[in-house]
Amino acid sequence: MEVVEAVEDRATITREESSKREAETLTPELLAATKRLQSDDRFDDDDDDDTPTVLDGTSNARPEPKSHHDYFDGLQWSADGTTLLLSSAVSHRLASYILPPGLLTPPDPQGYHDLNPYCIHSLPEPIYATAIHPAFSLSNPESYYLASLRALPIRLLSPFAPGLVASYPLVSRNTEAWIAPHSLLCASQDSGTFFAGSDGRVSLFDMWRDGEEPFASIQTGRRRRRAGKVNSAQFFSDEGVGSRGVIGIVSALAMNNEKILAAGSFNGGIALLDPFREEGSVGTLPLPADTMRGVTALKFQPQPARGDYLVVASRCSNAVHVFDLRNAGAVMATLRGRKAMTQQRLGIEISADGEVMAGGTDGVVRAWDGIGMQEGEVECSREWQLHQDAVGGLGLYPDSEMTIAATCAGSRIYEDSDVSRREKEEAGSLKVWTC
Repeated sequence: MEVVEAVEDRATITREESSKREAETLTPELLAATKRLQSDDRFDDDDDDDTPTVLDGTSNARPEPKSHHDYFDGLQWSADGTTLLLSSAVSHRLASYILPPGLLTPPDPQGYHDLNPYCIHSLPEPIYATAIHPAFSLSNPESYYLASLRALPIRLLSPFAPGLVASYPLVSRNTEAWIAPHSLLCASQDSGTFFAGSDGRVSLFDMWRDGEEPFASIQTGRRRRRAGKVNSAQFFSDEGVGSRGVIGIVSALAMNNEKILAAGSFNGGIALLDPFREEGSVGTLPLPADTMRGVTALKFQPQPARGDYLVVASRCSNAVHVFDLRNAGAVMATLRGRKAMTQQRLGIEISADGEVMAGGTDGVVRAWDGIGMQEGEVECSREWQLHQDAVGGLGLYPDSEMTIAATCAGSRIYEDSDVSRREKEEAGSLKVWTC
C-alpha cells in the first residue's frame, strides 16, 4: 500500500521558501466508510447477518426532524485507536464505531471496509459537547464518554451498551435553570476529574460521584452589570481580552502536561487557568482581531519536549494561530488558507510530529509543517480533497507512524435546497483515510 510520507527535511525550510511554495495536492487512500449515508436509513439495521446490532440509548428520544438532512457535526477518536465517536446535528444521536482489526488491508473488490454503528444513544435534546476519557480501552467495559445536552444534566454514557451510566447537574444559583456546558474535557488518564465550560465559568466534577454538583469552579471573567444588552466591545481591548478577564461562553478547553488549562470563549478571549491551585487564574492571551468571532478549538502540542505551543482556531476566520506560551503567550505563527468563513465548528488536529491539520468548508483537509519550525505567515504545505462539503469532524489515529485520519462532513441542507443527491449523501458521511 502506497503511503504518502512526510518530508524529512522540513526543519530546514525557511519562512520565505514556505510562503512561496504552493500546497501539494495529494491523493489519499480510502480505508473505511459508512455504507449508508442518508439520515433516514443510516442508523437502521442492515440485512446482512454480520452487521452489529444497533442499540437505542433512550426511550423518550424525539422524532428526527424532516425539514433537512442529518449530518455528523463532531468526531473524536479514542486514545487506544479502536473506536470513533460521532455526534449528529439534527437527530441528536451519539454513535460509536468500532474499527475493524484489519483496517490497513481493505477487502477486495470494494477496496475499503464498511463501517456500521456499534451502539447509538438517541438523546432528547441537542448535543453541545462530548469528551472521551483518555483511559478509554476497548478491552475495558467501564470505558465511558461524557455528553452535554441542552437544558439537561451532563451525561455519562457507554459506547458499548444503551442507557444512562451517571449524570451530573449544573444549575444556575440565581434562576435554578439547567446550565448546558459548551465544552467538556477529562483531566488525565489516572483522574476522574472532568471540566465543563459554561458562561464565564469552568466547573470541576468528579466522574465517579453520580448525581453530584461540581466540587469546584473557576470564574474566567465577570460582566459589568448594567441595563440593556451587553456589548462585548466595552469589555475587550483590541487584543480580545478585557480587564475583567475572559467573558462569554467557554467554547473550547485544552490542557498541557503542566496542568495549565486553556479556556477559549465565543467572545474571542482565552484564559489560562491552574484548576488545581487556589487562585485558579494564571493569565490571558492577547488574541488577534480575527478571533473576535469566537474560539472553536484549542489544541496543545502533543510533544512537550518540542515546546509548549497552543493552536487556536476560531469561527469565520481562514487563519489558525500558534502561540508560544514560553514567550509571554506571543503569536509565533499564523497558518493561512484554512477556508473556514463559517459559524460552524470545523475539525482540527495536531499529529504526533507537530503537523497541524484542519478541515475547510470546501471539503479539503490542509496541513501545515510542524509547530515551532516556522514563524510569521505560513501557507499550507499539503492538502487532500476528502469531501464535497464542510469537514466538521477530524481525528487522527494516535501514535501512528503514518497519517491515518477519520473525517466527517456536512452542513444543513433543507429539502427545498438546490443541492444534488451526491451532496446530500455527502452530508452524512464518515470516512477513514491514509494521507
